[in-house]
Amino acid sequence: MGYLVKEVNIIPNAYAGYYDIQGNIAWHPTDVSKVKIDYLYSKDDASQSPANLYGASSQKGTFHGKETMIAQSSDNVETFDDHYSNALLALHYDDVVNENLATHTLIYYSGDFGHQTPVQENSLYVTYAAFPQLWSSWLEEKGQNYKLSMTSFSMREEIDYILSPLMNFNAGVEAKRNSYIYNPDMYSTSIMKTNVNHFPDTTVEVVNSGQTMMDTTSINAAGVIVDGFLQQRMRFTDQFRLTLGVRYDYFSLAKEGRYSLRANLFYSTPPGIDLIASWGIYYQLPTYNQLKMSEPSANNTQMQKATQYFVGFKKIMSDRFDF
Repeated sequence: MGYLVKEVNIIPNAYAGYYDIQGNIAWHPTDVSKVKIDYLYSKDDASQSPANLYGASSQKGTFHGKETMIAQSSDNVETFDDHYSNALLALHYDDVVNENLATHTLIYYSGDFGHQTPVQENSLYVTYAAFPQLWSSWLEEKGQNYKLSMTSFSMREEIDYILSPLMNFNAGVEAKRNSYIYNPDMYSTSIMKTNVNHFPDTTVEVVNSGQTMMDTTSINAAGVIVDGFLQQRMRFTDQFRLTLGVRYDYFSLAKEGRYSLRANLFYSTPPGIDLIASWGIYYQLPTYNQLKMSEPSANNTQMQKATQYFVGFKKIMSDRFDF
């Protein structure tokens, strides 16, 4: 069991901290069976109290063809409070049925949760010129808060069967229920005011754009994932092994199913260098951060394809050293 706490003061008016609790418990009911429980809970917090950022500058410029000195200033205030946590609870059961057959059962729950309380940003930009007399201001206010959660509940069963000393099969099936909940509340308003004097007449203009953005789109969806795989391991010699596999994934929320193939090659050379090469196609669901940063869309929950290529080697130098 482990426990970790860390606090960070980024700047005097900001705070970030996280803690992590994880561990496992194992029990052997018989000589050939094992029960194990894995657990994890972590939480991240970040906050910033109202911070004022001020800037000013002046330079020569032109306004309506007239050279003049232009002064600019900005005043920005920001505050936020962000929380993220994730949890995992898994139950494993391994059993050796006989000398040729072994089984593995897995039941687990996992979840990612995010909550951002109102984030506010107020900005004021002011420009002033001496002649012709110019004064303008741009006031902008932004705010947002959201709640986002992704949870999964899964049951998996695998079997490993030894057909002969040179060949064995591994197969498995899994059913998983995923849920997505996203509730945003974002807005932005802006007001611009401009006053121009003596060019050629006194002009006063006020532009109020009002509410320019409002997003309260919510997502509350759940889907079932069913997958299965079959792979065959072949040992041609003590130096040469080949593994071939096929997998099928179906995701009800996106109404799509995908087949994928995978292969792994192992060869041990006489000098004691092991060469490893693998290739495979993988389909996965969108992650928490991808959903958080993307625009609301039905395409966000579609499975994502990845192709893996891997080549490596391993050399055992001694009983205590290898690379």
